[in-house]
Amino acid sequence: MVPAIMNLSSSSSFSLHRGISLLVHLIILLSCHVVKQSAAKSVNNSEMDRQSLLSFKAGISSDPLGVLRSWSTDSFDFCNWTGVRCGMTPPLRVTSLHLNSYQLNGSLPPSLGNLTSLTRLDLSNNQLFGSIPKELGNLQYLQSLILASNTLDGNIPGLLGTRSRSLRVVNLANNKIGGGIPHSIVTSSSLTVLNLTNNLFSGTIPASLFNESSHLAVIDLQRNSFSGPIPNFYKMSALQILDLAYNNLSGSIPPSLGNVSSINRISLAMNNLEGSIPETLSNIKNLTILSLGFNRLTGYVPAMLYNISSLISIRLSENNLIGSIPSSIGYSLPNLERLYMSNNSIVGFIPASLANASNLQRIFLDNNKLVGSVPSLGSLSNLYGLDLGYIYLESQDWTFLKSLTNCTQLRIVVMGRNALNGTLPRSVGNLSVSLEFLHFEKNQLTGPIPAEIGNLVGLISLQLGQNQFVGTIPVELSNLSNIQRLDLGHNLISSAIPSAIGNLSQMIILDLSGNKLSGQIPSAVGFFSDLFVLYLGNNNLSGNIPVNLRNCTQLIKLNLSSNSLNGPIPIQVLNSTIFLMSLDLSNNLLTGSIPTHIDELINLVTLNISFHKLSGEIPKCIVNLLLLNQLDLSNNYFEGPIPTGGNFQNSSAVTLDGNTRLCSNSSDSIFRFPVCPTIALAKGKNNARLPKILIPPITIAMVSFLCFMVTLLKGKQAHTVSCYKETMKKVSYVDILKATNWFSPVNKISSSHTGSIYIGRFQFETDLVAIKLFHLDEIGAYNSFLIECEVLRNTRHRNIVKAVTVCSTVDLENDEFKAIVFEFMANGSLDMWLHPKLHQNSQGEV
Repeated sequence: MVPAIMNLSSSSSFSLHRGISLLVHLIILLSCHVVKQSAAKSVNNSEMDRQSLLSFKAGISSDPLGVLRSWSTDSFDFCNWTGVRCGMTPPLRVTSLHLNSYQLNGSLPPSLGNLTSLTRLDLSNNQLFGSIPKELGNLQYLQSLILASNTLDGNIPGLLGTRSRSLRVVNLANNKIGGGIPHSIVTSSSLTVLNLTNNLFSGTIPASLFNESSHLAVIDLQRNSFSGPIPNFYKMSALQILDLAYNNLSGSIPPSLGNVSSINRISLAMNNLEGSIPETLSNIKNLTILSLGFNRLTGYVPAMLYNISSLISIRLSENNLIGSIPSSIGYSLPNLERLYMSNNSIVGFIPASLANASNLQRIFLDNNKLVGSVPSLGSLSNLYGLDLGYIYLESQDWTFLKSLTNCTQLRIVVMGRNALNGTLPRSVGNLSVSLEFLHFEKNQLTGPIPAEIGNLVGLISLQLGQNQFVGTIPVELSNLSNIQRLDLGHNLISSAIPSAIGNLSQMIILDLSGNKLSGQIPSAVGFFSDLFVLYLGNNNLSGNIPVNLRNCTQLIKLNLSSNSLNGPIPIQVLNSTIFLMSLDLSNNLLTGSIPTHIDELINLVTLNISFHKLSGEIPKCIVNLLLLNQLDLSNNYFEGPIPTGGNFQNSSAVTLDGNTRLCSNSSDSIFRFPVCPTIALAKGKNNARLPKILIPPITIAMVSFLCFMVTLLKGKQAHTVSCYKETMKKVSYVDILKATNWFSPVNKISSSHTGSIYIGRFQFETDLVAIKLFHLDEIGAYNSFLIECEVLRNTRHRNIVKAVTVCSTVDLENDEFKAIVFEFMANGSLDMWLHPKLHQNSQGEV
């Protein structure tokens, strides 16, 4: 028995041992399989990231800096590609893609959603376009999405932020993205920064954006098209920056905004907000920037706001605020750097305590109802801009100006339209050489313009107009090589315009009008190649209009009215200044005619050339100036028919009074001028003249037919009296028009009752020709043409100038046109040689 029992025990032990061994092997096999699967999965995920990156590269059409050159299909070490960062532990997965400011041009592929370990995506400041792939909503670990400063469009994907519980930053500023803010973004509990600046977002701002569970520290929605009211604020413990400026928001500023004690910057400017500034804003003790300008706010500025000592910038311009500025503002706001309260109804005095706010850089209080004198602000060493224009300030002893010479950073001094009087001190020339804007226009300043202003070589704009300055224009002003606007208009300045003014080559606006300037307009004004506006009207200037003005090709407004300028309107100037919108040459002594090229001024809106000695016909092409809505040609010597159509269909837009030789084309014309003689005669005697009109053409036709038959019977080759030959040069009306420079008076040699002779040169030819034009509207001119053709056809003599060709056609108005082209005789005429005494006062050569 015992041996049997022992054998049984031994057998059981062996089976147990074998079972354990098998189990261990099975576990090892299963573990190897799992490891193998995990390794394979890791390899697959890494390869998927690599392929996603290559897909991104394929979507980039331009890489001027070559930053993606390392992204090669042959390279598997994608973690070292430019802009790519991977995790520290295997498997290797992309955690950051940072390609900021590389000028990349292209679109974003959906495969970016496969980078499932991505925590930061920064592709800002490139040239990416198209929409944001909705697949980015799959990135559950994404913390920062920065796509600012591209040209992306479409909407924000609705799933963005739904899977990611750690999304903290969304910066899509400066794109073209529209629509509203997705619910997934609004309700995100992890989001701290939302920057959607300068896009096309619209609709109302979601109220839940400002709930108390929010962790948002920055909400920047400026420069969009959000509308409706600003939602109420709950206790948002994290909010620091709120910028809703440049939208279409309406309603009032919610008083609950004052409950957000953590906020330090509020910008609600450039909206349509109404009502008063809430008193509760003074509860925000750490407020540094308050920007509420360019709205419709009314009432007083809460007095307690001036006690928030942390304030750096107050911007309340362009509202309807009333009240005064506290006299102690310089003490209660010691950190103040910017004070903007322009265009309100603020009353009282400018506080002298501002001089104690030593950090002040900008003081803009213009267009209010402030009175008194300007305090001395010389202690403000950082003062950059001072705008106190368009109020009611007095100069007293000009101490304030002398104190400003200590402000070496000063760039802007604007004191226009005040009650400043007396002489502008010479110490003005001691202001900062960096000064760019010096404005004292519309005051009561007298005496000469200080020559010391020429020391301010940094000046861009100098405005001293509408005062009572006397004397001359200081030649020292020619030192202001950076000047772009110079306004000395409407003073009592006399003498000539200094030619050295041509040194101011940066000039854009020059106004010297309304003075007592004399002499000629210096040709140096032609050096102003960037000039937009030139006002020289209401002076005593004489001479011709400088042809050099043709170099001012950017001119938009030109006013030379009410002077004593003479000569013709220079066609060269009109040909070059095609951007002109306003041209006023009225009340001068100009002669000649209106240049026929005036229709090239296609941007012209107002044209005044009244009160001159201009003559000739009004060019018909003037009706082609489609933008012209004010035309004054009155009190000249214009003659002939008034053009029809275009601006001449509106009598209120065209003034023709004082031109007694003008006539209307029809009896029902809107202008009160007599009907042109030929038209009146035709209307009055139509029936009586019918036989007289018909009989001559019929008779001529019959005689011509008989002559033709006789010639044909004689077997001779005949031609009509037009004297045209196939061997003659073919010319058209346009050819003659161009050859005579549009029948320019300069090209006219002589004129008679029946015709005029012009010198000219056809295009692509070198020889001069004489072109005789027949005045077919004059009696006998048509017969003169026929007879002359007949004589030239049948006569040949070495002393008779040879005809080159004949033109018998119609002009651009479909009126009959006849002309004969001769070889040009350079040494006068036969009559001149036979009777020299009759021509002794004329030139020997044409």
